Amino acid sequence: MLFFKKYILSALLILISLLIFNASAFSSNEYFRSVSSGNWNSTSTWEISFNSGGTWSAATSIPADTSGIVTIQSPNTVSTPASLNFITNTLNINAGGILSLGSGSSLSIKNSLTLFGTITGTGSVKTLGSPQFNIRNGSSFITPLILDAGDLNIYNTDGGNTAELRGAITIFPNRTLNVNAGGYGVKAYNNVTNNGIISGNGSSFTMRGSNFINNGTINPTFFNFDSTTLLDGPGIWNGANININASGNVTLNDTVVFGSTATVNVNVNGGTITGANQFLLLDGSAGQVNFTVNANGTVGTSNTTNVLTRGSVLMNIRNTTFFNASLNIKSGTTTVFNDNSGNTAVFFGNILIDASTTLNVSGGGYTVLARGNVINNGTISGGGSSFTTRGTFFTNSGTINPTNFNFDSTTSLFGSGIWSGSNININSSGNVSIASNNVSFGSSNVLGFNINSGGTLNPNTRTVTFNGTSNTVNFTLNANGKTFNSGIIQTKGTVNMNFRNSSFFNSPLKVNTGQTTGFNDNTGNTGILHNTLTIDAGAVFAVSGGGYNIQADSNVFNNGTIIGSGSAFIMRGDIFMNSGSVFPTNFNFNDTSSVSGTGIWDPTSLNFNNALVSILNNLSFGGPNSLTVNVSNSSLNANNFVLTLNGIQNPVGFNLNNLGTLMNSGKLQTQGNVSLNVRNGSDFNVPLKVNTGTASILNDNAGNEAILNNTILVDAGAVLNVQGGGYTLRANDTLTNNGSISGSGSTLRFFGTVLTNNGL
Repeated sequence: MLFFKKYILSALLILISLLIFNASAFSSNEYFRSVSSGNWNSTSTWEISFNSGGTWSAATSIPADTSGIVTIQSPNTVSTPASLNFITNTLNINAGGILSLGSGSSLSIKNSLTLFGTITGTGSVKTLGSPQFNIRNGSSFITPLILDAGDLNIYNTDGGNTAELRGAITIFPNRTLNVNAGGYGVKAYNNVTNNGIISGNGSSFTMRGSNFINNGTINPTFFNFDSTTLLDGPGIWNGANININASGNVTLNDTVVFGSTATVNVNVNGGTITGANQFLLLDGSAGQVNFTVNANGTVGTSNTTNVLTRGSVLMNIRNTTFFNASLNIKSGTTTVFNDNSGNTAVFFGNILIDASTTLNVSGGGYTVLARGNVINNGTISGGGSSFTTRGTFFTNSGTINPTNFNFDSTTSLFGSGIWSGSNININSSGNVSIASNNVSFGSSNVLGFNINSGGTLNPNTRTVTFNGTSNTVNFTLNANGKTFNSGIIQTKGTVNMNFRNSSFFNSPLKVNTGQTTGFNDNTGNTGILHNTLTIDAGAVFAVSGGGYNIQADSNVFNNGTIIGSGSAFIMRGDIFMNSGSVFPTNFNFNDTSSVSGTGIWDPTSLNFNNALVSILNNLSFGGPNSLTVNVSNSSLNANNFVLTLNGIQNPVGFNLNNLGTLMNSGKLQTQGNVSLNVRNGSDFNVPLKVNTGTASILNDNAGNEAILNNTILVDAGAVLNVQGGGYTLRANDTLTNNGSISGSGSTLRFFGTVLTNNGL
């Protein structure tokens, strides 16, 4: 029994000794500081303090997770063995002090790290809980940083306030690297993989590493790309400002989305963002994205990078920038402008506008210049602004309504969408060819369509319609502007067409509905049509009032109405077919033409000047207005048909002037009140038939003798009157009178072979 009691007592003494030793070796909150270079696990590396650094002694233990402040002093290098995983509460590394982490080892920090010196090695630093890292100026954080079991608050209280991390950074899901609020910054010089959150209210995170993978959320106030970086991952980017700075060269390796529920500003500050066959989505569907490309900034490479926009996006594309990416408006409205001098935002890549979306050129004189191809399935708008295309192809299957739309290069135009802006201009370098569908210009707004000097429009076998049905279209063809002889230019509704001097309207023109008014406001006031003019039934072609002229150099087919108060229509084409009405103040035949149709001819003056005109069917001149016909240095050939001067409703005056000829073919017939002035030097060779009413004949030139060289027939009830006052009629061929021949104070001289009088 005594032996057993002695055994128990010895065991208790040993246990008490062990407890006393352990209390000394692993007590809580003791401070450690290095006294020499050595291994972390060696007590000879450390001194220990049990009174918060008041007094120090040789360490009898090593730092543990329950220790207080651990300090590595200069010039000590503390190393850890490979594959050692250890925890410390608070770690300070002084300037000149070095912590070297062995391969596979990890240091987990629970409370704080203050770094003036260096952390290096192939191990890693981890976090537990939510420690604070104060990475001071001149320090070197070279080892990888891993947030797997804790968050991190990081800052630098020195001037500049930027904590520099030169090792790789990995943030696990549900973990946060937070840059402390108040203007602090982090610069990451190595690869970053974010599967959690990088945050920082009023602070910045700057990326200078080679690879950045974001599978989580990025929302510091400022995120800066400042070197060559491969950007990957489908995570969320919703910080207030994302900057690609002058030395930033970002290559997309995945679809990247910038945007959030608030406003996100994306700024390319002279840097570059590219990515072959990759997508950058500016997502303003929940908030707004402001995308700014500053001088020397580059977006994309030759259409291989795709920038997509969604929701509300503002794009400020400033001077000397290079937007080479394809731009695709996926939803909502993207508003574009350039607030630098000149105010022109230039896109070198293609632009695609999806259905029900809008590309808006910001109001106030801004311009978008598209150098690539454009496909519009939605809307291009811009009150007081301009959209200029210089691409090879432009497809409009939606609506175009900026104040000004400019074609400025050789462009093939596709699509049958709506063109309803205030002004559409084909400028000096513009060469527009209709490539597929018929195209219509005009809508509910007044539209000005201008082909400027050197510009061309080629209908290309298709129909181009200027549609003034809902509102007026004003078409202006300026000097050296041209339309091609292919296809048709058609007008509907109210259309005004200004054909200026030295312009070339070579397309066939078809007036389909409404009234088209032609004029030339340049010197001479003659607008020239070089191709066929067709006026459909019910439509009106008007020569603008006030002394304007329209000259038709090709065929005219009038099934509607030609009018013009105080103006002239000049015919120089081969064929004039009139199945409608011709009512301008002056209608002039000035070349070789044939005339057909049974329509109404009732201008104020119908003039044949240096012309050779043949009629191809029975024809009647005259109607509800007074008409004067003048044949001067011209030949009029009835061509075996009957040409009637119809003065039944209103008088017709016919003047056969010097070198004017009525050829010996067909018949000239008078009805109603007609005056025939057969002047000196003229040649009246056509048979004359006075059918109804009174035909008064005279010559108001010297000698006053009117000479008729072909047969004269006066029908029953009709009167051939030799104008009173000393005028003479000389009849050189057969005269048959079944009505009356009169003339007070005048003379009839008969030189024909047969005179038959069955009347008076």
